[in-house]
Amino acid sequence: MSQVNKGIAEAVGGLADFVNPFDEPHALNPFSEGTGSATAGLERLMQGTGVEVAQQDPKGAAEGFARGAGQAAGSLLPVAKGLQALRGAGGAVGRFADDAYRALTTQAAPAAEVFAGGLSGAAEEVADEAGAPEWVQNTAAIAAPMSIPAGAALVKGAARISPAAALTRRAAAELAPYTNSGARAVASDRLQSLAGGRDRAEELAQGITSDNPLSLTPAQQTGDANMLAVERLAADQNPNLRAALETRRADSSGAAQAAVQGMGGDAADAQTFFRQRRQSFKEQLQAQADGAMATSESRLRGIQSQNPDGENGVQITRNIKRALEDALLQERELWAAIPRDAAVGTGAARAKAEALVAEVAYAQRNDVPRAIRDLLESPEVYGDTATVREMHGLYSELRRVARSAMAGNDQNKNTARMANDVADAILDDLGAKAGTTAIGRQINEARAFSAALHETFDRGAPGRLLKRTLDGDAAIDPELALKRTVGRGGTEAAVSSRQIEAAGGARPVIEDYISGQFKGSAVSSRDGAVTLSGARHYMARNKELLARYPELRSEIEGAVQQRETAEQLSQRITRRMAALEDQKRSAVARFTGETAESAIKSIIDAKNPIQAARRIANEARKDPSGAALDGVKGAIASHLIGSARTTRGAQTMP
Repeated sequence: MSQVNKGIAEAVGGLADFVNPFDEPHALNPFSEGTGSATAGLERLMQGTGVEVAQQDPKGAAEGFARGAGQAAGSLLPVAKGLQALRGAGGAVGRFADDAYRALTTQAAPAAEVFAGGLSGAAEEVADEAGAPEWVQNTAAIAAPMSIPAGAALVKGAARISPAAALTRRAAAELAPYTNSGARAVASDRLQSLAGGRDRAEELAQGITSDNPLSLTPAQQTGDANMLAVERLAADQNPNLRAALETRRADSSGAAQAAVQGMGGDAADAQTFFRQRRQSFKEQLQAQADGAMATSESRLRGIQSQNPDGENGVQITRNIKRALEDALLQERELWAAIPRDAAVGTGAARAKAEALVAEVAYAQRNDVPRAIRDLLESPEVYGDTATVREMHGLYSELRRVARSAMAGNDQNKNTARMANDVADAILDDLGAKAGTTAIGRQINEARAFSAALHETFDRGAPGRLLKRTLDGDAAIDPELALKRTVGRGGTEAAVSSRQIEAAGGARPVIEDYISGQFKGSAVSSRDGAVTLSGARHYMARNKELLARYPELRSEIEGAVQQRETAEQLSQRITRRMAALEDQKRSAVARFTGETAESAIKSIIDAKNPIQAARRIANEARKDPSGAALDGVKGAIASHLIGSARTTRGAQTMP
């Protein structure tokens, strides 16, 4: 319309400029600057009122047609008025003006004039685009309007002899869309373009047939997105077409539903199968987890003591006492085997005693043990010689004195030193120090046994268990013997177990006690449940103790590891069963929704619908009756057909 408005302004304003002698400045013009162009003024007036006026020359036949039509329309009124004035001129001029005026004032004449002007402008633009000379452009502008019925014969006659004729035909072709047949041709070209070209359009056309079971429209039969969009647009703009498409959609849906129902598949069958199979699988998993837990629990509980802790403690104490009695008897036998009435020299012992006494200060004279003074002051017993009995008795007394001097809070190191020095000298006299005599070797054997006996029973855990109070009672109750020694845990427990075994404590009794202690840690005392944390704590606290009993340790470690494995398996199974119910993670779980529609949507809405459909189909194939797979197929087909015909308002969605 901007080109039409431009043509009207040029036609009306141009005529005013033609008859106005004062539009431009000249010597006879009373207006120094001139009145200005009427065309430009009219354009400004039109633009001021909101009417758009083209600011550039027309390009192409369409814009040329619009410019020519506007010029013709702008000339209608002044031409008609001029003809009306000439009608009274008389003669040939009057008759011509009268005929032209009568023709111009008919109903069809103005439209024909405007259309002729449009053809003239279009032909001129086509000639200009083709690079034709100016005379050809002018000829085309004159000849083009003759393409209307009134000039058809002239066009045919000039078609072969005039360059403007070819341009005229091209202008007519450019203007063809403005006719009904031309509009159909344009629509056809447009549809081919939307389809992807003529070849693609022919390919799509081959898929269109009037004989289709679902009574689909041509666009729906092609399945092409652009064709379907054209169909929707047409339905929006044409109520009759929209109603026809809706009727057709209903017929198609009915036919599709009938076809789907004929498949015999029911999504509910598939959902029921999936639920039953999932429940069965969950029961199997749970049974597997429960079995593993039960087996591990039984093994852990199997590590237990056969006897109460107190009874094991009494047994250990009894064994140690019995071993001590046997050791004392053997010690007595060793000493009894020595010829105690045999005479041995006393020189080394007397010499050492005299030297020590001589060195003692007067104030420390009481530090000299009484036994040393007896050695020096009793020649009838300790002369140049003495019996083995007397010398060994003196030796034992001096060792006792030395131990007593170092015991308690009031220690006397000087007394202990002198007693030990003289005792060592007595060993020289007995020949035991160097083992040079038979009596000396016997004494050494007895002495070694006595030392071992003292080390075994008087020290460590056995010494504490055998210790007596001043009243003669046991310092540690026998029932608490193992609790106060092996039961302390850590390195002390390992050392105590070694000492008790060396003192005659039965190894199986200690192992039985350890088993009971382990079970007490592995099984909660509150509810009797097995607790791995307690088992691990006991193992860590008694690592050194268990190292002394490798078989028991292996059994405990195996039971704990089996329990750990069972709990891990149970946790994995729990997560697996949760995943079976998690619709975000399981395609089958999504499929087993409340309704068949939700089941199908679970596939369509999945991140990977193909993978979800494949998993569901594979699961459905496990149904030996085939009903589950048929149900999946039927449900999917029904949903897809229904979705393909879903209507939203006035639009039929593919």
